Amino acid sequence: MNPLDNTIATTEDHFYKYQYYLSVVPTIYTDDASLLPLLEAVNRNPTAHPAKSVFHSSHAIKTNQYAVTSQSHKVAENYIPGIFVKFDIEPVMLTVAEEWGGFFPLLVRLVNVVSGVMVAGGWCWQMFEWGMEVWGKRGRSRGGSMGVLGSFGGKEKMAFD
Repeated sequence: MNPLDNTIATTEDHFYKYQYYLSVVPTIYTDDASLLPLLEAVNRNPTAHPAKSVFHSSHAIKTNQYAVTSQSHKVAENYIPGIFVKFDIEPVMLTVAEEWGGFFPLLVRLVNVVSGVMVAGGWCWQMFEWGMEVWGKRGRSRGGSMGVLGSFGGKEKMAFD
């Protein structure tokens, strides 16, 4: 899926400018993590490396990813209307290796996620209780409410015999 798929733009104006800014990132996808050192070596010297056909196998794909931002607006008659595309090729390469960890690492990750949700829920509950306690104290201090020891607004005197 590409960001510009199914992009349609129309205008009634005769002088209109569509400008797209593309940020392109070279990317290597592989399904075998043991190929990573070989892929990096081939990528540094792609024409002279003896294993340069590794990118034509079913285990590695050399491609690009891109992100798009767009800008469009009406232009004056002395400007050039049209569709303009500006490319910015990033100076880094991204390598994505698909790995399958097995059942035990999956179980550990699931336990971590559930534990994190429970801890975050506990924090939210504590903040809710604290807020209700603070809100309750404000409501009692507005006059006429019963105090901690059952006195009304501190006006009664305590008698000790």
